[in-house]
Amino acid sequence: MGRYPVVLYGGDVMELKLYATNDHDNVINKDLQLIYTVTIKLKNTVDIIQPDIVLDDENTMDFSKCNYAYLSDFNRFYFIRSIKVMNNHFWNLSLECDVLESFKDDILNSYVEINRRLKEGEYFTTGAKVETIREIDIYKSDTTLRNEKNIILSTIGGA
Repeated sequence: MGRYPVVLYGGDVMELKLYATNDHDNVINKDLQLIYTVTIKLKNTVDIIQPDIVLDDENTMDFSKCNYAYLSDFNRFYFIRSIKVMNNHFWNLSLECDVLESFKDDILNSYVEINRRLKEGEYFTTGAKVETIREIDIYKSDTTLRNEKNIILSTIGGA
């Protein structure tokens, strides 16, 4: 997967909000507790997907309380994947974009239908209105189906 750098020239400032959350990575509308708000200047090229942010802090912030972040100019939320002490007062926060939270409005307001081919041995379950479980087996055939909806009925004789 490629890297997506963003360059802020001339030491542009932005707001970094550091949060704590107990929600799992795959949750939309995370419950966030704001711990710190910091104004930062980015001086180098920064990857918008996985930025590393270096903070100058002389033990005024307890980074161990933080596991989530927001960068205002990028308008994105991030998981804090690691926090490393670089020396007495420089800290490196390795972030990873939380796509679900960053684009939750688009996701929640979209209508999609996802189709995926089932593989041999997988189970298919329907919604709450119909209670069925089917085991899917794939059989090769020399018959070509038309490119439209088809219903296939198969039976297996047994002893």
